[in-house]
Amino acid sequence: MQPSHLDVLIVGAGLSGIGAAYHLQANCPGKTFALLEGRESLGGTWDLFRYPGIRSDSDMYTLGYSFRPWTNAKAIADGLAHTGGVVTAAAVIMVGALGGLAFGQIAGLQELGVGLALGVLVDATIIRGLMLPSAMALLGRWNWWLPEVPARLARTKASPLEDRGARP
Repeated sequence: MQPSHLDVLIVGAGLSGIGAAYHLQANCPGKTFALLEGRESLGGTWDLFRYPGIRSDSDMYTLGYSFRPWTNAKAIADGLAHTGGVVTAAAVIMVGALGGLAFGQIAGLQELGVGLALGVLVDATIIRGLMLPSAMALLGRWNWWLPEVPARLARTKASPLEDRGARP
């Protein structure tokens, strides 16, 4: 392999590495660069350590990236696929622990245990498994809308819809 000259060497194809490569390509077209990644998939820790929740392209927009590689439907499907097991396991543990209160001797704790166990069960099945994905599919790009005032409080950018002047 012949050694070659590079102006910039980017190590890691996480969000920062991809962003650096994108901005180098867009703003410094004469510069040469290489993007190195040891894993097969891109995204770095954002892809490797998936937080139990729906992954969204709003993370990339919040970090200042104008491109959005994940569609709404794909974000919903990926989020459910990657977090379904975690949510279900947590719900089973919570229902078991809270349901155990129902077998105690104190009536108030029995009522509390049954009520909380049913609440967790409804949340894990009906709300997270059915209502949330349905609502996200209906809302489309409005899922990622962040108004200007909360964005300013969070010290981030407002959502893409805010930039276009559209308001829900």
